[in-house]
Amino acid sequence: MPAKAVLPAVCKPTIVLFCSSRGSLLKPIKASCCVVDGSIAISFNGEKYDLTEGGYAYLPAGLIWKLRNETDKVAKFHWIRKSYQYVDGLDKPEPVVTNASDIEPTPMPDTDGKWTTTRFVDPADIRHDMHVTIVTLQPGAVIPFCETHVMEHGLYVLNGKAVYRLNQDWVEVEAGDYMLLRAFCPQACYAGGPDAFQYLLYKDVVFLFSLPIAPSKSDLAEVIRQLPSIRISSLSSHIIIRRSISAYIKIRYTSNF
Repeated sequence: MPAKAVLPAVCKPTIVLFCSSRGSLLKPIKASCCVVDGSIAISFNGEKYDLTEGGYAYLPAGLIWKLRNETDKVAKFHWIRKSYQYVDGLDKPEPVVTNASDIEPTPMPDTDGKWTTTRFVDPADIRHDMHVTIVTLQPGAVIPFCETHVMEHGLYVLNGKAVYRLNQDWVEVEAGDYMLLRAFCPQACYAGGPDAFQYLLYKDVVFLFSLPIAPSKSDLAEVIRQLPSIRISSLSSHIIIRRSISAYIKIRYTSNF
């Protein structure tokens, strides 16, 4: 499900947002806030957290929280809202408050560290049904293959310039540009500018198949046929599938069912 809000929100001095992520009983809403300029204060459970540029907060469904700009300058941040997809047997994730500067970027394989991803939550934590990350490509770095994904992507360029492949077109993009990629949209990138090319990436990472408690190889083969990029965990009467970019090539080409 695409995010409800993808462009930066602007919070002027003295403005206070009182927010509930509770939503309706049928559609509990969770949120993520990513600060791109200035600073904001987020309060929940009796605690207050100051977020500056690069700050990130994950606010789970059901949490009552407040956001305030306590400075005399304008603050800009991404406010991403989405219905949380519950799974029987799994609790909701806890709130997360961190900053990109405190996280060691993960280099992509065989790129000499020129293509990295800053992950705000553990990708192995299958309680999360969406991920927000920061992708960085150093000058001259490339996504060296044309890739596709089973979920939509939202990309907001934070810094630098690049040429980005969207379907069959190569498009010049720079800081402040936003791209929304449909599922299975072919994509690649060449970061040709003088500065590092960096973008904020949003994507869904959950897809559920209802299967027998003891699924057969043919059941799993059908899952893999429909969804080549997967992370599987057996739980109760469901197979829980969290999508994983790193697993894409391995599973797609080496599964022998």
